Amino acid sequence: MTLIRRCDKLVVMAVTDEDFRTLATLIKHRRTGLRLNESNRLADGLYFENRSTAKWVLSIYRNVKRKENELELAIDPRGISWDPAEVAAVRAWLVHVGREMGARESGIHAAQPADAIRLGFSFDQTRWFAERFVERLAEHSPQRWHAPPDIARALLETVKQTVAQSGLPAVTVAKTKEFRFLSEQDFLEHVRLLLAASKGRCALTRVELKEGDPELAHSLDRIDSDGHYESGNLQIVARFANRWKSDKPDAAFRALLALVRVAGAQ
Repeated sequence: MTLIRRCDKLVVMAVTDEDFRTLATLIKHRRTGLRLNESNRLADGLYFENRSTAKWVLSIYRNVKRKENELELAIDPRGISWDPAEVAAVRAWLVHVGREMGARESGIHAAQPADAIRLGFSFDQTRWFAERFVERLAEHSPQRWHAPPDIARALLETVKQTVAQSGLPAVTVAKTKEFRFLSEQDFLEHVRLLLAASKGRCALTRVELKEGDPELAHSLDRIDSDGHYESGNLQIVARFANRWKSDKPDAAFRALLALVRVAGAQ
């Protein structure tokens, strides 16, 4: 699929049959317990069932009901487990991850249960969501559907504290940092899109981020350290990378990282 960024808007080519085959291969792995219902046309979408019960679990549609989506997903947590407690946990996990990834509203397709979880995504968001969903399905742990922390909201609280302290006199005067989003909700939506696009990796070092680790936890970096907290000036990085970068220009710090990589490869 081809993505072209133009004036902060995405001009997106149509999702192809090859894109659908990529998703199908990812999801129908035997360890997930899901199988693809081959009787449905690829052009319309992918329809997955529980391998053991033949109960519908997941659909991914190309023929979207809302034009802002590239793909729309519908998921029935009850198709994954017979345990009511686990079904509730699955539902909570799906809602949380969808919100974290910036899922948009989706229309209703065919005869789905009224309480199915519905998510509107880009293709790249769908692929990343599928990777996380498959990982949970394959784990077979009692805690596999434990909802992760709300990283975007945690970052919001950090930003609010930083902005409140900026410009105050200390030994030196702290650099002024402004919060330039229209609302906290706008900030959360923007950061959740950044989190989805990061695919769990630091924008500077590409190391895998791990919440709870003091060095690898998610951190919000201002690309231009003299700039403010606003759209276009934020990236998700590891905490240690944010500390190392400090107030260095982004390009200069990336150049130093490139030197380290070259030296390490010799």
